[in-house]
Amino acid sequence: KNADQDKKDAYDKAIEDAKKVLENKDATQEEVDKAKDALKAAEEALNGKATQEVDADKVDPAVPGKTKVEDPSNLTKDEKEKVKEAVEKANKDKFPQGTKVEIGNDGSATITYPDGSKDTIKGSDLVEKIADAPTRPSKPSKPSKQDKPAKNLPKAGIESEAMMMAAAALSTLGGLYVSKKKKEDER
Repeated sequence: KNADQDKKDAYDKAIEDAKKVLENKDATQEEVDKAKDALKAAEEALNGKATQEVDADKVDPAVPGKTKVEDPSNLTKDEKEKVKEAVEKANKDKFPQGTKVEIGNDGSATITYPDGSKDTIKGSDLVEKIADAPTRPSKPSKPSKQDKPAKNLPKAGIESEAMMMAAAALSTLGGLYVSKKKKEDER
């Protein structure tokens, strides 16, 4: 039960492989012997030493609410700082003293504990795009002058409605004329 994690994993994999060979009714004697030897070697490799529990195993970092950013794949320095503050605030009672939080360009947080162990929170869990965020210009542009409101409003309503009625009446009259002409031609 007490062993280094990588040796435990190797032993568990050897057990799984041996079970697969055992379940395979068409397995050859060579495959059975190979699985048995691998299992025995993995069992002997178990050293019986208890693994030291690291801070990353003790702490389950809380994920704060998402921070709104302009471009979730390329955070600015200020946006990274906001995300970092949110992670630290959400975990102020959880993180051991000396824990460092680093935010990547994609908004992901890498938490490094004092013992050197690490946890990661995905950027998609920490940041989201601001709806209709303006794109950042490569060069700051001069502020534009205020647009003056239009003095003339567009014409709408009565005139365009009258035109539609006239067009409908003309098409109805045209249809009646064609229909009457067709009846006269048939006689």
